[in-house]
Amino acid sequence: MKRMSCMEEFYQMLIRGSQAYARWDLETSTTILKSRKRMAVLFLLLLPILIGGIAIAAGDGSNLPEVLGGKKAYMPSHYTNLIFFASIFVGICAGLITGCIGAGGGFIIAPALMSAGVKGILAVGTDLFHIFAKAIMGSVLHKKLGNISIPLAGTFLIGSITGATLGGMLNRYIYDLNPILSDLFISSVYVLILGFLSFYALADYLKARKGETAKAKRSSRDEVIPPMGKRLQSVNLPPMLTFDKGVTPGGRKISAIFLVLSGLIVGLAAAIMGVGGGFLTFPIFVYGLGVSSMTTVGTDIFQIVFTAGYSALSQYAFYGFVFYTLAMGMLLGSLIGVQVGSLITKVVPGIMIRGFFALAVTAGFINRFFALPEKLQELGYIQITKSTGALLNTIGNCLFFIVIGGFTIWVFYVFFLNLSELKAEDYTISMRKKLKVRGVSMLLVFFAVLAVIFTPIFPGKVNGLDYMDNLFNMISKGSSYFIPAALTNSEKYAGKMIDVTVTLADEKQATDTAQLFKASGAEVSVSGKDLVVKGDLGRIMKASLEDADRMFQNNGKQLSDKYGMSAKQVLLNWWTAFKGMTKDLTTQKDFKQAKAIATIQTKALEPAYNYDGVDAGDYKANFFLLIAALIFYVIYTLWYGFGIMYLFEGFGLKIGH
Repeated sequence: MKRMSCMEEFYQMLIRGSQAYARWDLETSTTILKSRKRMAVLFLLLLPILIGGIAIAAGDGSNLPEVLGGKKAYMPSHYTNLIFFASIFVGICAGLITGCIGAGGGFIIAPALMSAGVKGILAVGTDLFHIFAKAIMGSVLHKKLGNISIPLAGTFLIGSITGATLGGMLNRYIYDLNPILSDLFISSVYVLILGFLSFYALADYLKARKGETAKAKRSSRDEVIPPMGKRLQSVNLPPMLTFDKGVTPGGRKISAIFLVLSGLIVGLAAAIMGVGGGFLTFPIFVYGLGVSSMTTVGTDIFQIVFTAGYSALSQYAFYGFVFYTLAMGMLLGSLIGVQVGSLITKVVPGIMIRGFFALAVTAGFINRFFALPEKLQELGYIQITKSTGALLNTIGNCLFFIVIGGFTIWVFYVFFLNLSELKAEDYTISMRKKLKVRGVSMLLVFFAVLAVIFTPIFPGKVNGLDYMDNLFNMISKGSSYFIPAALTNSEKYAGKMIDVTVTLADEKQATDTAQLFKASGAEVSVSGKDLVVKGDLGRIMKASLEDADRMFQNNGKQLSDKYGMSAKQVLLNWWTAFKGMTKDLTTQKDFKQAKAIATIQTKALEPAYNYDGVDAGDYKANFFLLIAALIFYVIYTLWYGFGIMYLFEGFGLKIGH
């Protein structure tokens, strides 16, 4: 019983932290819109999306597969209508959850993007990039940063930056091992945290329905030092920091070591999950360290800017793990969602809001939980059919988007149903007219710039969003160059003879593939679609890696001249043959050799094929362009927000705290 009460107390701490982050998110979005809460109608968001979808949607019409290895392979980020629509939808939903439920909606962003087909590490990096831009805008315009305790904030950031570095390195290390393993790791972290929150959120909602609201839990306990805070503040472990001088005479003191450790935890979670970390900072500061809520809020804002910003840039953007168009879509959506969500709290009972919070968290938990079997099956950790894993993943995705989509529709339904009650009466006719003109003018400029963005006038004759996505693809290609290490590893297999049978798609592919093996010195016999290959495994591996390296360096013509077929066909043939070799070697119980072949297939052939035509690079050569893109991203979306605000101010839509 005692254990249960401790767990429940921990849950309450997390909820308070999430609510504190939500308040910050709401204040930030409100400040972005000139310190007033304004509303916008959803169709204004749809116009730029539709323009973008029509302008960017394209296909190469080739009979060859677009990528090898599926969505989870090492590959560039290609724009699709589904993903862009999903980013706007995810941003709106996250904003609605933040504004309406009173809890940070970031916990649904990475799961939602992964459900839409975005790789886990890319979803995390993009989410942090989106949070970073939002935090910059909020911090530049925020008027309440005087609550920050500089000693606490600076010491905390030592730990949070270290934690963010470790979290980012861990995510990238696991991704380098296997993109599917990376998705499994990120999903597992979400399952553990959201599963915990889901259990207690549902229990809390059911208690509330029975009238057991536990008023004591909602008292101002955070204004007095909790027991753990007292114990930690009593530990005299130099260096000691003084804070909260404005709260209590003489202030309070705590060891800097506890601040560094707290920052380490927050930074680690932020970088792994793609969140700001605010839902952890509040309970750790208030309940664990005994910091006042006023100081905690200021320090939380400060750490989100630097922790999320540092993580987004140094751990993800500089390695190409940011989807620029997604980040812009999410920011546009969340700016609106937060405002709408906060608006309807005036007309919705509190018990219903608590119920939706429990439902939203549970939906996120179910989504990631149902995604685990497919990933475990793909990695060979469990024995289920591929179709069963895919079915479970589809069920989880459907349940998630049905719940979140239903919640979104319900919020907008309540908004339009109560629209007349939300109109302000304190604007004169002339003032409304001026506001309408100002809003329309700003939106016209916004759409004019948007038209330029979608015009293929940028280097490479592509539009602006394609150009930025290509920039990050170029950087991510540089981060996916595993061929030198694979060549070194292939030397271990020199002289090891293999005898395998491989089945290709048709007789032509079998004949073409035989050329590849013969060039490596292997003996090959062709019988219809089947190849029997006998040769030195080390030489075969080296030949495939040299071909992959030519393709990776965009020297495909050398492959075409060598084999008399397209370069992509050469890589596809190698990949298909290696897939069959892995299967046959596994049947022969040569597991070590099968794993070595599979590694080349996924870490050399797939990146070389998928990144064809993309120039490899790193962030150092494009540092200023990356910074310029971020600045434009912030200013452009801010301009959009002001335009929306002024236009609907002119129609009398107004909301206040």
